Amino acid sequence: MKKISIIVPVLNEEKVIEHFHKMLRVELNKINNYLFDIKYILDKSKDSTKEKIIKIVSESKNTKLISLSKRFGHQISLLVGIDHSLESDAVIMLDSDLQHPPQEIKNLIKLYEDGYNIVNTSRTDKFKKTFFSNFFSALFYKFYRLLTSNEIKNFSADFRLISKKVNQVISKNYREKNIFLRGIVNTIGFSQVYHNYNVGDRYAGKSKYNILEKFKFAFKGIISFGPRPLYLLSFLSLLLFILVSTVAILKVEFFINHFIYFLSFYLIVLIFLSTMIGIYVGALYEENKDRPLYIVEEIIENIDDKK
Repeated sequence: MKKISIIVPVLNEEKVIEHFHKMLRVELNKINNYLFDIKYILDKSKDSTKEKIIKIVSESKNTKLISLSKRFGHQISLLVGIDHSLESDAVIMLDSDLQHPPQEIKNLIKLYEDGYNIVNTSRTDKFKKTFFSNFFSALFYKFYRLLTSNEIKNFSADFRLISKKVNQVISKNYREKNIFLRGIVNTIGFSQVYHNYNVGDRYAGKSKYNILEKFKFAFKGIISFGPRPLYLLSFLSLLLFILVSTVAILKVEFFINHFIYFLSFYLIVLIFLSTMIGIYVGALYEENKDRPLYIVEEIIENIDDKK
């Protein structure tokens, strides 16, 4: 019987985690011919999430808690689950807030049975999100495609299934501190398909991604896929320099009268470009430090040979 690991990154979800687990178990029990195990990857939380998951593990077979020593982030939490599921025939990743509906798992498995190594998802019901959230997401994907040449689909999610082969390739070869799995999975090759789903209602609590976290996530996703933003900014800076120089030569009086405005604008552009270079240097420095991607503080599991 094939084994599928369910990877669930968790952060401060004390209000929803027990209900999520019940919903997940209900859906998994409907699926025959597979052995499932559930791995909760706990990013260091401030509430009682850990205690609730420990209780879940004690009462539920084939369930594991992998608790990290500090907060490493959502993407690294997914990588932890990948690293701990190398022997599984497939891996399914989903969040615990129920906006990745467990009811869709059977559809991902059906596509896996059709021969796909990667089953990506894209949400179609945008009305469950705020206007600002939808606008930000659409803008991010547009800029992401422009700045990275990675043709990732709009409203893609970290709700996906990957085969054992893909799981092992990611675990072995993609050891990045600023890892952006949506981008990596989209460019890794193998047979892929997208499954559209309606985003579920958040059962309780609120999103852990405020506007600053979303901006940081988007920025890391872009800079992790090459220096094209630097090339673009360098090109724009060169165009600006040519424009200012042309005005200075052909319209000397106009340039002198408005010199302070030209200078201020040009300095702002240079500062922005320098900031971008600094961000890239910082990311490069972070990647080259020989420090662990994550530290597992504790593993608690309840293993059974039965489903």
